[in-house]
Amino acid sequence: GKRNISVHRKVVKPDLKKVTLHDNIRLTDSVTVKKYDEKGKLIEEVKSPETSQKPPEPKPAEINWFFSEHPDENILEACKKLLEMIKGFIEEAKSRFN
Repeated sequence: GKRNISVHRKVVKPDLKKVTLHDNIRLTDSVTVKKYDEKGKLIEEVKSPETSQKPPEPKPAEINWFFSEHPDENILEACKKLLEMIKGFIEEAKSRFN
């Protein structure tokens, strides 16, 4: 009889999601030196220039999907490996039956 292949299929969906957000903190500093005479009158004030840093380019959020069976590989990498494995099975089957 004819085999019902739909019994052996199931929908595979990603079931883990990892979102990575990046944030930047800018620190600046400067020094002010004040010099007073013996009467307490300010006679000199020197300021260091503030450090000016170009703000870093913001990084976009990263969203990756994973299968719970392969939690360390994103879906694209896991699917590539599984596809290569299937290709290997097919090549082996072809070589055995030719």
